[in-house]
Amino acid sequence: MSHFSKKSVNLNIKPIALAVSLAIPSIAFAQPGPKPVLEEITVTAQKRTESLQDVPLSVATLSGEKIAESGVENLQDLTAHMPNIHFTETGIGTQVRVRGIGSDNSQGFEQSVGMYIDGVYHGRAQLFRLPLFDLERAELLRGPQSTLFGKNSIAGALNLTSARPTDEFEAELDLGYSEDHGEFEINHVLSGPIAENLYGRLAVRYYETDGHIENTHTHAHEPESEETAIRGTLVWEATENLDFTLKAEQSDFDWKGRAIEIIYDEAITDPDLPASQRNLYNAFSGTPLSALYGLDAPGNFNESVQAVTPIFQAMGVINPGVTFGEFEDSLDYKRQADFQDTSNNEVTNITLTTNYDFNGHTLTAVTGYLDFSSDETCDCDYTPVNILSLNLDEEYNQFSQEIRIASPTGGAVEWLAGVFYQDWDQEFSDYLELRHSDEDPNFLTSIVQFNAALRGANVDIHNTGTLREFEQTSESWAIFARTTFHIADILHITLGARFTEEEKTGKKSINLIEDIATGEFVDPTTSATGLYYMNLFGVENEQAPTGFPVPIPGAGGATFPIAYGGQNVQGERTESEFLPLINVELDITENSMLYGSYTKGFKAGGFDPRSNTVGEYDKRIIDSDFTYTPPAEEANPLSNFEFEDEKADAYEVGIKNTIADGRGELNVALYRTEYENLQFSQFDGGVGFNVGNIKETLVQGVELEGRWLLIEDLTAHYSLAYLDFEYKDFENANCHAMQLPNDDGFCSLTGERGVFTPELTVNTSFDYRTLVGNNLEFVSVLDLQYVSEQKTHVNHDPIGDIDAYTLVGARIGIEGEHWGIALVGKNLTDEKVVTYSGNAPLSDSTLGTNTHYAFVKDSRSIAIETKLRF
Repeated sequence: MSHFSKKSVNLNIKPIALAVSLAIPSIAFAQPGPKPVLEEITVTAQKRTESLQDVPLSVATLSGEKIAESGVENLQDLTAHMPNIHFTETGIGTQVRVRGIGSDNSQGFEQSVGMYIDGVYHGRAQLFRLPLFDLERAELLRGPQSTLFGKNSIAGALNLTSARPTDEFEAELDLGYSEDHGEFEINHVLSGPIAENLYGRLAVRYYETDGHIENTHTHAHEPESEETAIRGTLVWEATENLDFTLKAEQSDFDWKGRAIEIIYDEAITDPDLPASQRNLYNAFSGTPLSALYGLDAPGNFNESVQAVTPIFQAMGVINPGVTFGEFEDSLDYKRQADFQDTSNNEVTNITLTTNYDFNGHTLTAVTGYLDFSSDETCDCDYTPVNILSLNLDEEYNQFSQEIRIASPTGGAVEWLAGVFYQDWDQEFSDYLELRHSDEDPNFLTSIVQFNAALRGANVDIHNTGTLREFEQTSESWAIFARTTFHIADILHITLGARFTEEEKTGKKSINLIEDIATGEFVDPTTSATGLYYMNLFGVENEQAPTGFPVPIPGAGGATFPIAYGGQNVQGERTESEFLPLINVELDITENSMLYGSYTKGFKAGGFDPRSNTVGEYDKRIIDSDFTYTPPAEEANPLSNFEFEDEKADAYEVGIKNTIADGRGELNVALYRTEYENLQFSQFDGGVGFNVGNIKETLVQGVELEGRWLLIEDLTAHYSLAYLDFEYKDFENANCHAMQLPNDDGFCSLTGERGVFTPELTVNTSFDYRTLVGNNLEFVSVLDLQYVSEQKTHVNHDPIGDIDAYTLVGARIGIEGEHWGIALVGKNLTDEKVVTYSGNAPLSDSTLGTNTHYAFVKDSRSIAIETKLRF
């Protein structure tokens, strides 16, 4: 049961009834005549254009028309229409999961869910935030997609196809406005012939919103965002057998503020926990702050900060009259942060696709160039108290080339084979600052100034910072093939394989900045400030002295438990893997196909930019009296900078049915995937994330989906996903604030479910279109999504468990030949849905409080949309 969920699964009937009445009006059943059938859906999930019902794997798809009608503008919107996919933003990244498998927070990770746009891999997490516009189709392929997609798609693949130029001129202008979030958008398309055998398409999008969160501290609405995107596509049919498609796209997406708020705040008072984890414990003097300050009883974050403020004022640590802000700890679309976060992102993509047909064969070459840059600022304590600010910058450049040849179809044997090459380089940095001024004092630096021993040692962390700098390069190639043998009219066997090899290099440095105004580095071996700072944030020096504990210079014998300082580590790795596939299809009837498959999945290892530790992470014990127990064996300096590759064995059986004389479809897939060495990143309780590998994970379940033409004008889409997720061997997890670590400093998650793994997800959609006279068409859509309870906390704290919820969306409109107008509603029942949660940095380690933040899905919005066609 959630500790903060405001709604149970029981629905507010009146808004839903209203939505249903709007979306599905009274209708008369059709008179006798030719029986209507469903329109065929085609996909390119197997690098050929095929009917969805002929593809032997679990695929969900949305047409471009459905994407537009449902108001899908980004990947988070898309997940509301597909089961077993989850999208969330976090404080320092973006996460996407399929069947519960995805990549955590680390800019060093490539994504377990591969995103391919017009055949080009987009492997950075931030690229999942790209605006979606003018699409022909979106496909979600669930499970490892090793043979044809490869490139680390061990959880699944999101295959997006842009709309192509038309052979006749067309133009469309779409405008949308919503007063609820101050949203305004423009989408414009021009398409048609330019010259003989030359066709073009230009798509432009502009979008802005004030956001659905009110920052009551700065009196701003957040996240205030702005998106601009332009895509130009040219198709040249050079001959009857040769064509070229050139696409150039530029997208800028920026925002101020975040959809984040504090949702829980309590003191840690459990007597079973060591003193260092309990409320108001000064981890640098060994004395509870409650005793030092003469406080009657420990309190939560707000109470602790307010209790020490007059003491700081009396001692002259902060000026009289200066106070620290307070926050609300409820889920109410309100936040309190002392400055506005920012994010500025630019993406350039150029893709050239060449097709050459000869003797029934097709030779295809896809050449892709991708350039991505991002700079962000983060109020990373997530409170109105001045504690931490973080600047993150990333630059990424990628080149890829795929060449494949496909045989003719219709013969006894069909095959496809190809080669793939890709190289990329990445630069990432983050700069953590402790800004302090007389008018805006820093709470953390004030604690240091209060401590007499640290003042005597001349420790001063006012206006200091840490700078992480990281570089990573990759070069990979692969060869792949897939052959289908039509053994008989009803029996088909497909064999496939991919051999891939990848070389990576990585380099990371961490340095302490003594003065953020000058950028001067601190020598951590001689500076008490340096020693203190690194101890505060848990940054280990890979050249630590052998003597423990380490004296604090000038501190009268006081010591730190371990030496801390800068880091400068680097490494390189080469990995290769052979990935087989076998698939057997049996055509039970003309309209029913049974299939079974096995494939092996792989995702390369790499290097982590954000870990503070350099040995086996957290492989140390620091007791409340600051005694240090060294590890049993010497730690490998690269063991936490470098993480290992992932592997998977995936099994799937399914059936695809066309039923009721073509009026319905019913597809069912049962799957089981065994993962080895899943890469993970978990919050360390301070300001860092620790990276490692999970030995064994089991994911299995059932997926059911299809369509039904209820009457000629009304189509129902439905899907259901049941997910059984279990960590079979995960003994090296980080602990949350209320857990006591084992002797190795870890907590066990063996036998537990992962985050974002709801047991049940159900999606239904009803689309109704009918003529209402004078060449006008009435259009209505009703979308429903039910998601059962799930974990959202990065370290599995049960405070982050959320209840089941149901999302309701609807569209109602009138369209003529050259115009249209509609009302579009999202989250009509205004469900408050947490998409990610974690502990506020330093809240437990500095104040001993269990303080949680959460990212929250958009609140209810109703927009009016108009369109003009020419």
